[in-house]
Amino acid sequence: PLNTMSLAGSVEQANCSCGKGYTGPDFLACEACDAGFYKPLVGDNISCTACIQGKYLDNVASQSDNCSSCPSDSFSELGSPSLANCTCNSGHTGPNGGDCVACTGGTYKVNSGSADCEACPDNSDSVGGSVICKCGPGWTGPEGGECEACSEGKYKAGSGNVVCDGCPADSSSPLGSTASTDCKCNAGWTGQNNSSLACTACEPGKFTDVNGLLRCMECVMGTYLELPGQTVCTVCPAGRVSGVASATESMCTFNAVDVEISSKVDVNLTAFRLLEGRFLTAYATVVGVHQSAVKLLSA
Repeated sequence: PLNTMSLAGSVEQANCSCGKGYTGPDFLACEACDAGFYKPLVGDNISCTACIQGKYLDNVASQSDNCSSCPSDSFSELGSPSLANCTCNSGHTGPNGGDCVACTGGTYKVNSGSADCEACPDNSDSVGGSVICKCGPGWTGPEGGECEACSEGKYKAGSGNVVCDGCPADSSSPLGSTASTDCKCNAGWTGQNNSSLACTACEPGKFTDVNGLLRCMECVMGTYLELPGQTVCTVCPAGRVSGVASATESMCTFNAVDVEISSKVDVNLTAFRLLEGRFLTAYATVVGVHQSAVKLLSA
């Protein structure tokens, strides 16, 4: 019968079997292997073999493994009958059966097929050929998910699903910081702004009122500051004055002198005679201001 074969010398029809490229239960019902399949043997009840994944075969009744490979960066299922069954891999785009190109950086594509690559969500990024986007520096969250900015006092230098690192002690950083150098010493503290940041509290009598200053400022005349690491100086009680960088309230003395500023010197204020006839000894240091005369008022 059609599509069958027999060995040389066969004497009856029963000796016929389905030929190569054909399959069936016996010689009376032999059918051609479908496209995507082949059969290299003669015999009944022998199934056609499918082309492996990533290959296709567009002929029917194939007698051998003449399956063709899909183009680069594309894929086909087992037993694919056509070049059109080759679809671009995830992270790549192009027409089915055609040339596939990698998604560019900043885009991604999860599924295989001819769909276009999609732009990464806000605050995330990707490299070429990506199937998922990762949260960028300064942001954190699950890969392919929503990204949140690193909170104040934290930073993240790299991309991906990693937690934000904390700034060193007594320092902070803005929301969404991307490097350790974004960490600055807090107000009331000072230090070098670099990767090995170490913050030191301003000593009594000195302060900083903003983050990131390299040196502490001195309390001005008429104020004092008793504790380290503070941001504002305290005004002396009414009727009293103090020298620059005063560290205690006791350095606020009775206002018994008239200080006229004109040159930068250190001044020792000692043994002031009060108008009431009493004497008071006080000490104050003036740094960073000008002084031309200290007039002691006498009775």
